[in-house]
Formats: sequence, structure tokens, C-alpha cells
Amino acid sequence: MSRKEQIGFQSGAGILLISAIFVKIIGALFKIPISSSFCLDDEGFGYFSYAYDYFTPLYTIAMGGFPVALAQIIARRGEETDGGERVFLSAKKLYGRIGILFFAVILAFCAAQYVFGKSVFWLLPFLMIAPAGYFCSAMSSYRGYYEGFGDMKPTAISELLEAACKLILGFSFAYLTVRLTHNLAFGAAAAILGITIGTAVACLYLKVTFTRSDAGNAFLRQKVEKTGHDDLTKKLIGMALPVTIAALSANMAPLIDALTAQASLGATLYGLRGKAYTLYNLVPAFAVFLAVSAVPAVSHADAASNTEKRQSDIASIIKFSAVMAFPMAAGLTATSTSVMRLLFGAGDTVQLGGSLLRIFGVTAFFSGLAIPLTGILQAIGKQKNALVNIAVGAGLKLLLNCVLVSIPSIGVLGTAYGTLACYFCIFALHIISLRRAIGSLGTIFSGCVKSLLAAFVCGGVALLILQFGSHSLFTLTAIISAVVTYFALLILLKCFAMDDIPENMKNAKWVKFCRKHRILR
Repeated sequence: MSRKEQIGFQSGAGILLISAIFVKIIGALFKIPISSSFCLDDEGFGYFSYAYDYFTPLYTIAMGGFPVALAQIIARRGEETDGGERVFLSAKKLYGRIGILFFAVILAFCAAQYVFGKSVFWLLPFLMIAPAGYFCSAMSSYRGYYEGFGDMKPTAISELLEAACKLILGFSFAYLTVRLTHNLAFGAAAAILGITIGTAVACLYLKVTFTRSDAGNAFLRQKVEKTGHDDLTKKLIGMALPVTIAALSANMAPLIDALTAQASLGATLYGLRGKAYTLYNLVPAFAVFLAVSAVPAVSHADAASNTEKRQSDIASIIKFSAVMAFPMAAGLTATSTSVMRLLFGAGDTVQLGGSLLRIFGVTAFFSGLAIPLTGILQAIGKQKNALVNIAVGAGLKLLLNCVLVSIPSIGVLGTAYGTLACYFCIFALHIISLRRAIGSLGTIFSGCVKSLLAAFVCGGVALLILQFGSHSLFTLTAIISAVVTYFALLILLKCFAMDDIPENMKNAKWVKFCRKHRILR
């Protein structure tokens, strides 16, 4: 069996999803403490968020768009003689140049902001994050190569290394800097420096891993250099452009907020928005991994005109997305104020932050499916449709931000309402595009019904428990009870079937146990 034929959505998604869980836990352990009163507080986190929100689109393009584009091309060409390696080396050269461009763009943005009177406190974090643009772009070629052949392990390990450095170095740098200088802007810049170092470490790991592999030997490189790169580079750019722009569907909201809301809100309110968005962002972050894993599997089936396999893979992607997104959305909506109190303390953070998180919780129902649908549209050759849909959603978000944030009675809540409208619009348009491309969607979305029911019940359980009190103990009890309820309902409702299990895992002991006790259909 060829490497191309060994690729499967479930196995790739499983590895990336496990990695994503650990990465997001580490990310929470990083952002929650640094935004607390004993470190950066709302004001310092506002400085941090402003730089990070501008950087997020570049990071999304490099980590979500570039690897997906390369993986899709390699998945279609990998069976050719050295086909995957030839495409990779062209991408490596191109992405390295784009990385230098990212670095230059961030520095130029800093200079322009300074000329137009922006306080140096807002710009210090930008200076610290500028090199990360290069490292992210450089490592994306390695991730795309491995993902194109269905090997998600190097991507997962590099993500864990990056997250670990961010947690250990970023928090340590921020905490020590604030204690020594008593300057929150300096602390924000120090936290960003930890992120940049993390991207450098992850890039070095991928480079060393590839260099030691058979594909990275000197003979292969010499052979490829003689063949030229012009044709491959043109195809790579043609594929990457719509895909990388579509990848912004996961994280375009922070950029629009930075462009339209920061000046009106100021550091403190902008930092508060950042706290609520950090918790909500767990859903888009997980959804991106499912979207990345969707591309090779669905692309193979589409290229082979295997309609049955394509429909099956798309249904699995939608089901896994719903199982992940729906309970998180219900939980954020039901426990918003209590969670903000538990993590960030009393005051404005609880009331206003809780209102923000409640709106973001509703948003998660739509973004949790809209983002994987973006990957599906890419995989079946509908990149332009995905791009247009995302552009319409972004335009709506931009318009609502400009209108709502300026209304005193709405203020910072306008950023959340704009994000909700944005993802609802993208979700609806993606559904229309997918239906036009493949026909009826009834079978594909039927797997979402049971997980949606389970999510509503678990949210209701959390709300019921919180009626007895607002103490941290009640909040923790509500969260744990909701999680247990959700997974119990998934089992009772028999949400999963043997078709959802990767072929290489169907003989595992835990799978046999699940079949014996009728947990799996």
C-alpha cells in the first residue's frame, strides 16, 4: 500500500486532536495566569492582546494555511517519483522568503504606528514578536510535508514544544519583568518574547527531524535542484493563496477588533475582551486541527471520484466537530459569569467579562462547524467559495464593530456581537456552498443531532447546579457534572460507530471492550 493510501482522516485527526488538547491546556495555563492581577492584569493583557491579535493572522496563515496548501498538493502528487519531496523543497524556499516578508511587515507596522503617535508601550510587544513571523513560516513547510503523507506526529510534537516554551519562558519572563520594573507594558513584551522563542525551538526541531530522515539527504536535494522549481512554485502559489486566506476564518475576529475597537476601548477594556476571547478561542483552535486533517482524506476521495468515501469522510469530520464544539459552546454559555469569577476574580471582570463570554459561547456553536467546513470546501476544490464566504462574514464583523462599539450602552460587547454575526454568516454560506457542490446534506449532518441534544442537557445540568450558589466549589461541581453528563449521554445515545474508528485501531482492546458493551454501534 502506498503512503498516499495510508492516509485516513480519523487517525490524523486523532493525533492532532490529542496534541491540541494538551496544547490548549498549556495555553490556558499561560494566558490565564499572566492576565491575572498578580501579573499583567487587564491593562497589561491589553498591551499583550493588541500585539498578539495583529500577529494571529500571520500565525494562522503560516500554521494553518501554508501547511494545508502544501499537504493538499503532496497528497495528490505523493505517488510520483520524489513528487512529495520536490514539492516540499519548492515550498521550503518560497515559505522562507515569505517568512522574511512577515518579519519586515511587522517591523514596518511598528515604525508606522510610532510615526503616527502610538505610545511606545503599545509597540514594545510588536518588536518582540517580529522574529516569530519568520520561524512560523519556515516551519510550515515541514509540517505540510509530513501532513501530506498523513504523518501528524512531527506537527504534534512541534506544537507541544512551542506551547511548553510559551508557558515556561513566557510566564516566567512576564512575572519577573513586572516584579522588577513595575511596568505592565514591559511585562507584556517579555511574555511575547517567550512565544517567539517557542516558535524558534519548534522550527529547529522540525528542521533537525527532516534533515535526519531519508527525504532530507543530500543526494535527493542535489537531484531536485537540477529539475528546477518554477512550475511547482507557480502551482504552490496558486493553491496556497486561496487556502491561506481561507485559513483566516479561525482567527480573523481579533484582527478586526484590533483595527476597529482598540482605540475606543483602551488597554483595560481591550484586555478584558482578550480574557473572554481566550476562553472562547478553545473552540476555533480545536476546529482548525480538524480542518487540517480533513484536507488530505477528502482530497484523495474527491480526486479518485469516490463519492461514497468522500461523503463518509465529510460526515466523520462534521460529527467529530460537533462532538467537540457543542458541549464547549453550551458550557461557556451556561457558566460564563461563574467561570470568569473562578479564573479572574471579582469586579468588572465578572459582570462584563461574563456577558462577553456568554455571547462568545453562542458563537462557538457556529464557529465550531464553520471552520471545519472551510477545510472541507478547500478539499473538494471550492477554495474560492470559501474565500468569498469568509470575506462576507469579515465585512459584516467590520461593519458591526464600527457601529456597535461606539454606542456607549454596548461598548466592548459590540466586539462579541460582531463575532457572533460573522460566524453565523460564514456557517450559513458554507452550508449553501457545500450543498451546491455535493447535493443533499441530510446524511452528513445527521450525526450532529445526538451530540447537540447531549450538549443542551449538559448545559442545563451546569445551570441547575449554579442556582445553589456562586462559590468556586459550585462552579467546579457544575463543570465536572456537565462533562460527566455529556459523555454519559454520548454512550447512552450510541453516538459513535465502528466506521468512526481508524482501521489500524479496530483490534485494540479498548475498541473490543466498547463493542462488547455496545458503546460502539
